[in-house]
Amino acid sequence: MKITKQQLKEIIKEEFESVLDERSKDPDGSGGSGFSGDARNRTPAQKKAHQAKVRAMRAKEPKSDVQKALEWLKNNPEAEKQADDYARMNAEDHESNQQLYAEKALELYNKRKRVTEEQDMEREILISGYGILTVGQARDKLAEKIIAAAEDAKKDPPVFSHLNDGVIQAIHQALKNEGEIK
Repeated sequence: MKITKQQLKEIIKEEFESVLDERSKDPDGSGGSGFSGDARNRTPAQKKAHQAKVRAMRAKEPKSDVQKALEWLKNNPEAEKQADDYARMNAEDHESNQQLYAEKALELYNKRKRVTEEQDMEREILISGYGILTVGQARDKLAEKIIAAAEDAKKDPPVFSHLNDGVIQAIHQALKNEGEIK
């Protein structure tokens, strides 16, 4: 996935705005911890409290896809090395190195996300009284059965065989048990 210059500018602008917004929320320079003043004068306990509070505040903030990708890279040394190597080989200067690193991180993150979603759809689940289907097949079968039940209910007189045989309920319950439906 390539990011255009305009998209990159937009991402950088959003990052700058979020940093500036944080600074405007923190007029005393405490980072939101309430320990105002120079950080060098804080006791170890104050430093620890400050860091914990800042981490908690940042955890609540919505993250961009680039931020999620960079965070994901920290836990994936192989992907991190791949992004770093790519950026070093193709960068002209430090700024372009960072941009290329972020682009590659996002590309790898999205690729992993697609693979994970595809693997999830191929996971097999047991449908009680029906058999084994993949998650994707179970979703499709549930939709097919619900549509057929709706069409049968429109008939005169209405027919409820799809609702009476328990297949819809069994597929729904299996998907629910697997966390696919809430």
